[in-house]
Amino acid sequence: MRYVSLAALMAVAAACGDGGVAVVGTLAIDPPALALPAGGDGAVTVRLSDQGTPLALPGPVTWTVRDPRVAEVIADDDGGAVIHGLAQGSTVLTASLGDVTARSALTVTPPRLVALTVTPAAQTVVSGVCAHFDAVGRFGDGTTVALDPGEVGWGISAQGFSEDGRGAFCPFGVRGDFTVFAGYRDQLARATLIVTPAALTDLTLFAPPLGVVGGDRFASAIATFADGAGADVTADAAWSSSDPAVLTVDAGRIHGVAVGTATVVATYGGLVRDATVEIAPPTLVDLVLDPAKPSLPVGGHQAMTARALYDNGATADASGQVTWSTLDTSVFTVDAAGVVTGVGPGTAFVRAALPPLVRVALITVTP
Repeated sequence: MRYVSLAALMAVAAACGDGGVAVVGTLAIDPPALALPAGGDGAVTVRLSDQGTPLALPGPVTWTVRDPRVAEVIADDDGGAVIHGLAQGSTVLTASLGDVTARSALTVTPPRLVALTVTPAAQTVVSGVCAHFDAVGRFGDGTTVALDPGEVGWGISAQGFSEDGRGAFCPFGVRGDFTVFAGYRDQLARATLIVTPAALTDLTLFAPPLGVVGGDRFASAIATFADGAGADVTADAAWSSSDPAVLTVDAGRIHGVAVGTATVVATYGGLVRDATVEIAPPTLVDLVLDPAKPSLPVGGHQAMTARALYDNGATADASGQVTWSTLDTSVFTVDAAGVVTGVGPGTAFVRAALPPLVRVALITVTP
């Protein structure tokens, strides 16, 4: 049997005298072909015409679906109907008015995805242990289906994870809260993955062997975990000194107090590590003369100062400790306190010595 999918156009003349209603014309379904998802609805109407002239419907229209497993039809009072998709498949929709009929193709597609969920919604694993997630889809036909993880697009909000493309995420050397993404069709869902540190396996202390009185040196503590990751735990470790009179330590900062030797101790996660640090006297690193280029008249006086700079960052007035001398006594003289006296016009250098350093400054004597 052949069916006309766009419209069934049949010229019909009802015989008079049989008590029925005479229907003359052609009947067509609009739209001529309908596709809708399982669980979805679509509307159809019919048109009656005679040689292109629209006619009013003389009576009710009867609607049928060839395969009721695919769709059901609900007729309205105006000759139209609502088609409700039941299951994926193809069938034929028929509208009848008296002896006149029309047919159209009806296709029910897979149900529309209305929601996507990732399960579990939150998961906690130790670094080095893989986490597994599943995606569940809720469809327009009311069904809920565990989706094939290989058909879902997976992602995570950070690096440091290996993935299998099927919802498994394996963290290595990372920790914290991360967002897992799952995409399927036009839906996107999220879940939370919390990664905690792996078991602590070792602690390494790095400390400078030598410090200086009044100066700071810095130590660090590095933790190693079972997943092979390392982390700087200097700020989190507990620090102590075996002799606070020699040195103090706070969050890895070693401060020299007095000349001597003491032990720095770092404790983290039940592991204890120590290192010996020697505190030495500060070392002179520079000597600065002031003023750098003084000028004075014959018979005038200029007090020179010498400022010592040490490797612990300290400075001190060393004017009384340096040895002062002049390189030309005909221009000026200088006493042990660094006071310069002009003798004759000219220029010459004043010399300041504080072993192992020697510095000079240019002195100008005017008439």
